[in-house]
Amino acid sequence: MKDMKTDALWDHLHWLTVLAEQGSFTRAAERLDVSKAAMSQKIKELEQMAGVLLVQCTTRSVRLTSAGEKLVEELREPFARIEQSFFSVRDTAGPGTGARHRAGGFCPSAAGADHW
Repeated sequence: MKDMKTDALWDHLHWLTVLAEQGSFTRAAERLDVSKAAMSQKIKELEQMAGVLLVQCTTRSVRLTSAGEKLVEELREPFARIEQSFFSVRDTAGPGTGARHRAGGFCPSAAGADHW
């Protein structure tokens, strides 16, 4: 796990939680606004990183394995705290937020930039 990129791991974990909530690759892909193939690939990559099967699929259903259930359950609280922190910061910012200036230049954080 040392050579796993943390940024990639966040996406993979988030997509797994969405899959668990939606109960279907199609609905999860729609919610994330990605293709079903991309969704499937992301879960397959996560399983390879984890070294364990997380999702069992049949032609009619998708369900988490016990390892997948454990992982999603352990992610619920930290993801809920992250979401709560985000909304807390957003709510305290008030109206009129958007692109901000910072010392040393323009910071287009609210304009959709991935990084500074």
